[in-house]
Amino acid sequence: MDDDPLRRGLRTVELDFLRVELAMGLTFARIAAHSHDNPETRHRNRARAQQAYDVIDAYFTPQTWTNPAAAELSHGLDKLKAAIDAITDPG
Repeated sequence: MDDDPLRRGLRTVELDFLRVELAMGLTFARIAAHSHDNPETRHRNRARAQQAYDVIDAYFTPQTWTNPAAAELSHGLDKLKAAIDAITDPG
């Protein structure tokens, strides 16, 4: 483990960023899933959820995190992907 306070601080900020991005993605997916009467809202929020997923997927490498953080983010990423896949565009 790295004892450098600057590196530890950076890792904390990175983890917080990924957690916030995950929470936003799940929120957008939930909004899209409940937008039955407004296809535009559904499509827009599904796209935002996908964008959040893509950002997390690009920045998250499980091997670089401690086991609890990696497990938390991996589980959240799987949950977000499932939520996105469950959203269907009407038509």
